[in-house]
Amino acid sequence: MIIQPHLILPLLGVTGAYAAQTPLSAGAGCLLSSASGPASYKACCSGNSSGEEFVDGVKFQYTCAKWANPTSASALPAVSARECAQLCIKDSSCSASTFWSSRRKCFLTTVKDFSLGSTSGYLVLEKTSETIDLVSPPSADCEQKVDEAATQCKNEEQLKCGKEKADLEKSSLEKCSNEKAELEQKLKSQCEKDAQEQCSKEKGELEQKVKSQCEKDAQEKCDKEKAQLQQQTQTKPERPDDLSQELARIGRNQLCPGYNGRTFETTNSDGSRNKWLIQCNTMLNRGSWPDQLHQCRHHSIIDTLKEYQEQKGQYKGVWIRVDNLCNHVLNPYLPLIKSPGLNHHFIERVE
Repeated sequence: MIIQPHLILPLLGVTGAYAAQTPLSAGAGCLLSSASGPASYKACCSGNSSGEEFVDGVKFQYTCAKWANPTSASALPAVSARECAQLCIKDSSCSASTFWSSRRKCFLTTVKDFSLGSTSGYLVLEKTSETIDLVSPPSADCEQKVDEAATQCKNEEQLKCGKEKADLEKSSLEKCSNEKAELEQKLKSQCEKDAQEQCSKEKGELEQKVKSQCEKDAQEKCDKEKAQLQQQTQTKPERPDDLSQELARIGRNQLCPGYNGRTFETTNSDGSRNKWLIQCNTMLNRGSWPDQLHQCRHHSIIDTLKEYQEQKGQYKGVWIRVDNLCNHVLNPYLPLIKSPGLNHHFIERVE
């Protein structure tokens, strides 16, 4: 017997509608849970404070740790939140019910305008006007026919798929053979064309390379001769005394980066001389910072050094920070480190 797929779709729709309105398993939700007492309350309120679900086709909105005021004077027995909701459904005047989980009791509220009180372990269930139609479960005979029809349909589809697959494989093999032959001829022609173009390109590149090298050699020779002439006419090298006079006219924060690595000299009161090295982006090792940081008191580095330069045996130099703080270092063994990105500089005694 061949069963067309369109004939079994109505049967499948009946079972699908029933499944959409029937709990998949006990305890699937708050008002579908089979738990009782405090366990029923926990099923609703563990990780949630409110929600909404259907009970027997009627939609309820529940809120944890709340109770409706006013309520009925007497309590009805109810082992779970679901049973408490069902009691409200049975009473047409009921607008909300309150489940007292620890006592397994249910209080009904019949007024529309009620307030909410707050107490842990209570669950208020507000009945809404929204409902759904319940569908009765299909009979066992109906389910059997649906299964048989689905199996028959699957077998027929497999036979049809197998035939179509075989035809497709045969057609694909023939098409592949033709495409391979065409591609082989096309690649052969393209290869010959590419080889000719590559040869022409390499010849042109070689000519350009020889020309460029010739121009480069001529330029290098010219530059070398110019450098020799400049060296012959170069003025005498700068003396430390000349640089000291220049540094006395500028501010200490103008040393870097232009004077990095240069040396200069200063004179002591007894006529002896000191030699200093300018080191930009340099600071004391953080673990060795002394406690003598103070606001720099002089404009030029020459005047700044005169405060301590007479102490030849101990004075290492002065650390000038970017925030206008100075630190005269009297320990010649304190380590220095580079500070890339920070324009600290250190003026170190070298002689």
